[in-house]
Amino acid sequence: MSSIIVLGGGASGYAAAIRAADCGAKVMIVDAQDKPLRKVAASGNGRCNLSNSHISADCYCTQNPALLAGFLNQSALVTDFFRRLGVLTRADEEGRIYPYSNRARTVVDALTLRAERLGVKLVNERFLSCRRIANEWCVDTDAHSYRADAVVVALGSPASRSLGATETLADVVACHKQIGMVPFRPALVPLRTEPHYLSLKGSRQFVRLTLYRGKDVLRAEEGEVLYTEYGLSGVAVMQLSMVAGIGDDISVDSLPDTSLGEVRRMLRERARSGDYPTVDKLLIGLVDRPISYALLKVAGLSPLDMRITPKMDEAMDRLATALKDWRFGVSGDIGFDAAQVAAGGVRLDALDADLQSKSHPRLFFAGEGVDVTGFCGGYNLHWAWLSGLIAGERAAHTRSK
Repeated sequence: MSSIIVLGGGASGYAAAIRAADCGAKVMIVDAQDKPLRKVAASGNGRCNLSNSHISADCYCTQNPALLAGFLNQSALVTDFFRRLGVLTRADEEGRIYPYSNRARTVVDALTLRAERLGVKLVNERFLSCRRIANEWCVDTDAHSYRADAVVVALGSPASRSLGATETLADVVACHKQIGMVPFRPALVPLRTEPHYLSLKGSRQFVRLTLYRGKDVLRAEEGEVLYTEYGLSGVAVMQLSMVAGIGDDISVDSLPDTSLGEVRRMLRERARSGDYPTVDKLLIGLVDRPISYALLKVAGLSPLDMRITPKMDEAMDRLATALKDWRFGVSGDIGFDAAQVAAGGVRLDALDADLQSKSHPRLFFAGEGVDVTGFCGGYNLHWAWLSGLIAGERAAHTRSK
């Protein structure tokens, strides 16, 4: 019987531990948290968007998309995993897969029950280091040293520190320098922008967002944007954060279902009708009042009590442009604490087809600590399950000689 130590009690760690134990290995999970799977419990606003029915490499950011595609071809392992756990699932109209109970706790309970039934041992100790001694791996914690035939590193990333995230993975890589790693950066995170409007804090609207780098379009998203005191937030903004960089521009289209020409005609007609006597009334029925005041300022229409006249076509055209192409420059993000995930991690080309380090035999990596980061929609948890299952199965079949 091989012995496996899994570092980290998150989604990928539990998937690896359960799969390895299913294959007959003796398995121990080392995690500093007294309550494992905290990030799973909080995922999907407590509903656990555990996967997606439309999995492809295009749903992820990585330095090695071709290698990722090979792993994703094994995605049926995830479906089978939840079937074996006894977790009924359903997919919504966008392909997002949830437990049928609509509660993340269902997934947490199923994982912990299965691990317990398989004899997986959970040790609540803080991981310090791992090193090779002869043909074994030695894992040091703040309380003990343990030896095993193989180690699965599922330590996650620095994102979501309130849920127990740490930078421990970087310490592992630093001790084993042949392992290639892409530096972590916050992803799926609100963005700091210039300009930003304190007066808009808390305002929301449905928009189309387009991310520009110079004249090139990097990505477009539709959805709700949340204006904050530092910039922009909301799911659509966090999707853009996956590829956005300082100096990029975000164009906000406040009327995505209406063309620029139609908006121009509508505003000119309003100016001529006499039904909108002052500037502050022009956008009634189109956008919320605080947002309308900001847009009027962008278009140079002030003061708010200025009278509207029929001969303001040029001003109406400026306002139409502001409604359809309101520009915000990306000046940064708000950091790991607010990030759902982190981009970067151990490079896929530093690992073999079983997610084993090419330079360190019987040392495996899984989950968010690998350079595979998905957009919103269940893609990150899918990768956590899948990578854990792949690493756990292979680790179970390695044994020191």
